[in-house]
Amino acid sequence: MTSSTPAPQGSDAQVYVMHYDASEHSSQRVPAGEIAAYLERPGVTWLDVVAPSAGELHVLEQQLVLEPRVLSSVVRSPQRPKYVSRPEFELFIVVRDDSRSSRDQLCFLLGDRWVLTIRQRSEDPFVAVRERLDRRVGALRGASAAALAAALLGSLLDGWFDQVERLDEVSDDLEEKILAARKPHTRALRSLRERLVDLEHVIAPLEEAIRRAVREGTARWDGAARGHLIELSEDARHLVDVIERRQRGVVSLVELELSVLQWRTNSVVTLLTVVSTLFLPMTFLVGLWGMNFDHMPELRWRWG
Repeated sequence: MTSSTPAPQGSDAQVYVMHYDASEHSSQRVPAGEIAAYLERPGVTWLDVVAPSAGELHVLEQQLVLEPRVLSSVVRSPQRPKYVSRPEFELFIVVRDDSRSSRDQLCFLLGDRWVLTIRQRSEDPFVAVRERLDRRVGALRGASAAALAAALLGSLLDGWFDQVERLDEVSDDLEEKILAARKPHTRALRSLRERLVDLEHVIAPLEEAIRRAVREGTARWDGAARGHLIELSEDARHLVDVIERRQRGVVSLVELELSVLQWRTNSVVTLLTVVSTLFLPMTFLVGLWGMNFDHMPELRWRWG
C-alpha cells in the first residue's frame, strides 16, 4: 500500500494514482502533469492529493480540463460539509474530525471515470478502500467511479461509528466511577459532551449533503452507486440519532453526579450532626463550670 505525502509546487508534484478495471489494477506516484495519460485509459482512475500547493492545483485543473481556479475555491478552508453538482464534476466536502483541535477538510470530486480526493493531512483515512481494491474484495473493482466515491464516503462513516462506540465505553466507565463516588468527574463529562457536539456538527451537515446528492445527483450515479448513496444517507441519519441519544445520556450522567455529590454532602452533614450530639453534654458542662460563680456548691461535693 502506498500513501501520498505533501508535494512540491508545479507539474513535478507527485500525485498518488490508482487505476483499475475489472481485470487490471495499478497504483503508483506520478507527476501531476502526467495524470492525463491515466484518464485516457478504460477503467476508473482515483487521484489522491495531500496538502496541494497552488501550482499543483493549477496543474490538476489543466489535466482534468477544469475551469481555472475552481480547485482553489474547492479547497478553501474552513467550509461546511456540502454537495455541489456541476456539469464537469460533482463535489462533496467533508470535515474529518478527530478532535476539537484536529480537523481535516476532505474534498471528493467525481468525474465521469475519475475520482479526485484532496486532503490536508498525510494520515490516510481510506486504507480500508485501498485494501479492497488491492485484494479485489467485493465488486468495487468492476464498478463505476461513482461507486468508488460512495465507498470512500462510507469508509469515513465507518470511522465515525467506531468513534461513537469508543465514546460509549468512556460513558459507561464514567458512570461506574460516578457511582463509586471517588471524586468529581465534571471535566471528563464536559469533554465527552463537547466531543459529541463536535461530531454532530460534522456529521449532520454531511447527512444533509448526501440526501441532496440522492435527490439532485446526475446520471454519474448509476443504479448500484445510487443505492449505496441511499444507504449512506440512512447510516448518517442513524449516526446522528445515536449521537443525540448519547448527548442526552451525558445530561443524565451530570444529573447522576449531582445526586451522588448531594448524597455525599448529606452523609457528611449527618456524621457531623452525630458527633456534635455526642459532645453536646460535655460542652454544656464545660460552659457551665467555666462561668465565674460567687458560690459553687459542687466544690464541696465528694467528687467536687
